[in-house]
Amino acid sequence: MAIKETQPRLMRFALDGVVLPRLTETVYVAELARKRVQGIFGKLFEGASSPVFSGKQADGSPLAEHRHAFFLPTDDDGDGKLDHFIFYTAEGFGPQEMRALDVWRETRGPGSIILNVVWLGSDDKPFGPARLWRSVTPFIGTRHYKERGAKRDTFPREQLAEMNLREELARRGLPAPVRVTPLKELVLPGGRPLNWRDFRQQRVFGDGRRGADFGKGFEIEFAEPVSGPLALGYACHFGLGLFVTA
Repeated sequence: MAIKETQPRLMRFALDGVVLPRLTETVYVAELARKRVQGIFGKLFEGASSPVFSGKQADGSPLAEHRHAFFLPTDDDGDGKLDHFIFYTAEGFGPQEMRALDVWRETRGPGSIILNVVWLGSDDKPFGPARLWRSVTPFIGTRHYKERGAKRDTFPREQLAEMNLREELARRGLPAPVRVTPLKELVLPGGRPLNWRDFRQQRVFGDGRRGADFGKGFEIEFAEPVSGPLALGYACHFGLGLFVTA
């Protein structure tokens, strides 16, 4: 479907409050934000649900190929707290979704944290392009290691996360990376390290396909620059598996 000029693909917001949620609570903050925006949409449009926000068609079947919105909380100043929010959809936000986002003024975080939401603008330009991308939230695999059967895995068990990451890139139609390097931890700009296991690893209000392992971080190098946002794996629509340009 062609993207209309009046339908921006990327919306930016700032989060403000007495207490900002921790970066490690990314997936929960993203889920709470989607729940709030969906509620606003329903109130505005007589209980209707937006496929762009919900990820489901009118009959309840899921949208394919990640065409619904990505809810991506971010830590723009690198202090370990979530201070901004990005909504992104490849097909663009329609007038009704834009109206709901315009009404969105407040959201919540873990522990009844109340956050003010400040609209910063819309943009039709994705992140990048860049050759190097680095994890800022853990990539969590979408499948288990296959030990038996015709489709059993032939690589060592410890390589499952990397191989699943490569599979996810291929499913998105992205080129095969020339290098995938594991990152032991996330190092914030001030030097403070965060272990990938410190992040919340499970959705609160939904499920989705998920492997059994804890999430891991990676640096990905492509032969040619690719554009983002780049979010992959389990709960990627809620901020996990998020990569930024290195």
